[in-house]
Amino acid sequence: MHPYVEILCAAMRGMWGPEVSRSRTLARLVQHERQCEEWWKCEVATHLWDVADQCGKDTYVWLEAIDRADVALATGTYVSGRLVAATAGEVCIPLELKMIGTFWGRGNVEKAYREPGKKRLEHDFIDARMGRRPAKPFSAVGLLVTHVGTGTDPLVELYLRRARELGAEHQLDRVLDEAVPLPPTADQPVYAHQFLWLAASTSP
Repeated sequence: MHPYVEILCAAMRGMWGPEVSRSRTLARLVQHERQCEEWWKCEVATHLWDVADQCGKDTYVWLEAIDRADVALATGTYVSGRLVAATAGEVCIPLELKMIGTFWGRGNVEKAYREPGKKRLEHDFIDARMGRRPAKPFSAVGLLVTHVGTGTDPLVELYLRRARELGAEHQLDRVLDEAVPLPPTADQPVYAHQFLWLAASTSP
């Protein structure tokens, strides 16, 4: 496994340790069935900062850079005195992130993941597979599935299974597929599951 893969997975797992108070925040967000995708993107970016230096000198974390990728881990360079992401640098990993709640319901799984004309998960898979953003050594797509209830509910498995199928259909390598260790809430159980897929760079 490429060391950058281990770095990305460690950053995503590191968000949910028992000592991390943010996991309590997510548990409450799930309970109220809010997407809060922007919050998750910022959390992933923050935790990537903790490990960015492991990817080499002058590696930085960017938001809405490299053709507006949600988060990017990339070498920085100065252009006209301004620090920018160097798409031809030592590392350039654009990361697209999606957060989907099972409150979409059983009949809306396809709409949640691949609604025509909308930038859903499948759109990100296609962009990654086709190499539509500069990437070195790969691009990545992350998904956080949330559910009010337990992880054994059949609706959860339906959403997880469909995500896995879509990733396989688009020939992405699934490197993270695991439950998030959320603390219990006062009112009802909640569950979350995170994924990470990779697409090898198509750049020369």
